[in-house]
Amino acid sequence: MKKYCRQIKPCGVILSVITLLFGFSNVGTCEDITPFRLTGIDGYVGVNYLSDSERQDSGGSTAKNAITTVQEEIFINTHSYIYHPNFLKMDLGGGPLFVQDRIEAGGLANRESSELYNFAGRLSFLEQKSTPFAFYYEHLNPTVTTSLTQSFIQTNVKKGVTLTVREPLSPVLITAEAFQQRSTGSSASLVVDDNLDQASVRATSNFGADNTGQLFYQVSRLQTASGNTGFTINPSQVDSHNASFDGRFLFGTSKQFSYNQVINVSSLSFSRPDYLLDHKDLRFSPDIRWQHSENLSTFYNYNLYKSKETSNETIYASDVEATNQSGRVGVNYSDADRLSLATDVHATDDRITGWNARSKGIGAHGNYLQPWENVTLRFGAGITYDSNDRNIVASYIAVKGTAPITLDVNVAVTLPHDFIDISTIRIWDTAHNQEYTENPPVSYKVTVIGSKTQIERLDTVTLPSQVLVDYSVRTGGPAQYSYTSLNQNYQASLTLYRNYTVYVRYLVASYDVVTGTPTLPFNSSHNTLFGLRVDQPLFNSMTIGGEAMFERQDEELAPYRRQSYDTYVQFPVVARMSPRFSLRRQLVDYSNSSEDVDLIGWSMQINAHPWNYTSVTAEASYEKDTGGSLRRVILRDSLGIEWRFRQLSLRGDAQYVHEMLGTYDRNRSLIKFTARRDF
Repeated sequence: MKKYCRQIKPCGVILSVITLLFGFSNVGTCEDITPFRLTGIDGYVGVNYLSDSERQDSGGSTAKNAITTVQEEIFINTHSYIYHPNFLKMDLGGGPLFVQDRIEAGGLANRESSELYNFAGRLSFLEQKSTPFAFYYEHLNPTVTTSLTQSFIQTNVKKGVTLTVREPLSPVLITAEAFQQRSTGSSASLVVDDNLDQASVRATSNFGADNTGQLFYQVSRLQTASGNTGFTINPSQVDSHNASFDGRFLFGTSKQFSYNQVINVSSLSFSRPDYLLDHKDLRFSPDIRWQHSENLSTFYNYNLYKSKETSNETIYASDVEATNQSGRVGVNYSDADRLSLATDVHATDDRITGWNARSKGIGAHGNYLQPWENVTLRFGAGITYDSNDRNIVASYIAVKGTAPITLDVNVAVTLPHDFIDISTIRIWDTAHNQEYTENPPVSYKVTVIGSKTQIERLDTVTLPSQVLVDYSVRTGGPAQYSYTSLNQNYQASLTLYRNYTVYVRYLVASYDVVTGTPTLPFNSSHNTLFGLRVDQPLFNSMTIGGEAMFERQDEELAPYRRQSYDTYVQFPVVARMSPRFSLRRQLVDYSNSSEDVDLIGWSMQINAHPWNYTSVTAEASYEKDTGGSLRRVILRDSLGIEWRFRQLSLRGDAQYVHEMLGTYDRNRSLIKFTARRDF
């Protein structure tokens, strides 16, 4: 230290001031103290190539789209500190990004070149003290691919601060963060223009060795003008507030009592010049468990959910208030993992604007396992009896979409409510600023099977994968009635030599009207399912297997029959290759719907390591469904090759997809190549 101080005379004064201000008791050795020190440099150099082409045929018209992108990037990270690592640590990195695009759409080709840069910096102060804090700034340009013609470079600029307060200054660990993020970008059919402000604080504490509690609060505001350029974009604002407290507490001499607590209060608001939606939630869920002995325990829980929704739209109802309460008290018994029994008494009270429902009942469930030398027998049974009362005033209840629903292409998603009025369905993006219509252009399909409603996304261009869905539900009111319900389930399985399993399941749901006259059917049902599953090892680590399943659903609204067959062959590793082949067949026949399933498909996968440091993955799959109103065919082929040696990696991927849906026909080819050298 003396040698260092002779070189820099003010060293003693500076050290004394910093020690007094920040309380350094152990600043480290003499070599750790310096005005500036570079502790490390790392980074990478990368080249990315993408070629993506697509041809679409629909109703006699043909469209071809293609994109070719080349990216060259250098990114260098530096790690350093000023004075001492526990005073100011700096992580700064950045580098240039060069992008060349060629986009072909509608017979026209367009070339673009961009000279961009990426930067990420973080300044961390007093990391080992009781009040560490940090500032960070990011300017990144990720590639966003939402469809073939929606692959573009997006610019995200984010700046923020983090703060932590801990012992000995505070007995409660407090972490806080606030940031602003600006996202921009555009393609031929999509524009991104978002501003996000968000702040959060979290307080965590341990109340003794076994008790913990956490308090959290977050507020955010999103101002967006993003959307599909083929539709009207209405700039909107999304405000959200979320506060919660959850805790876990153990009591008793042997910690036999456990109390878990969750309280959450939140609000969400969508606003634009012609639309306003406010949604407020309160959730309160205490849960108590009492372990009386090794085998016997009891539980007591209560759930309260309150919500209020206000909208300036008038689809049957503009304001909806809901209060849902439920309670359950029960006993659990288990014996050496072979026998488990549970019984409970429960009650619910649900009140929504124009609709009241009460129920009370009992339930019992049990499972039994009997193993022998080469045989395992399993039994399970459950029964629930409820007495229900309904008082319905409103004919419809409006449901506003506030939680995103994920829609995959050509996969039907069932909405959570029964008896939806499909004429009231409206689909929005997640900011509620852009509405998508079923026709024109056709971007989704609505199907009703019995009391259930399904939505199917038909393309990747007009409709995003994350959407909000508004609709109204038919209640069957005005009506007042009471009824009883009895639900039973029984299942059994027999496993031989761990390779052969026979199973059966039987479900019954029955309803009896006590007073009044319901206007919507209860849909009593009987479901029978049985099947066989085989996984048989053969010589040289070869395995064959499969499953056959048969199901029969008898009900009032949508009875059906289902058959499913799956088989596979797992070949042994030969010449460092491990191939697998599978075949699939499924038949579903709905008595009251034309949307049946008549599906056949196969797939083949190969994983190989032909040379050192090299891995190869190949997959081919085919699926055809001719049972519904639209014939569907999907063929997918993919090939991936990767070579890694120390810090150098090379990877190539190729994909081909052929899709047919009715008169819609699409062929897509994709080639990607990446070379990266880390240092």
